[in-house]
Amino acid sequence: MSFTIKQFRRWLGAMFASPDTIVLGKVKDWLEAEIEENQDVADAVNCNADDITSDGTDDIIYGRHEAATSLLDQIRKWEGQ
Repeated sequence: MSFTIKQFRRWLGAMFASPDTIVLGKVKDWLEAEIEENQDVADAVNCNADDITSDGTDDIIYGRHEAATSLLDQIRKWEGQ
């Protein structure tokens, strides 16, 4: 069995990660999924499309997308400091 350097680093990170690092990784994964899941509605809202959703929840969906995007951007900014 052989490992690539990337796989080995990922394994080491998982073996010696602090609880904070694990939680932050899960938060970032969730935010990325939230952004991806709601991208269609966000694109439609940005294009001023009418009747995006049949029940009018497009504002809520867009807000979730915007909040997830902003938070993920801020986390990445903090990580870069």
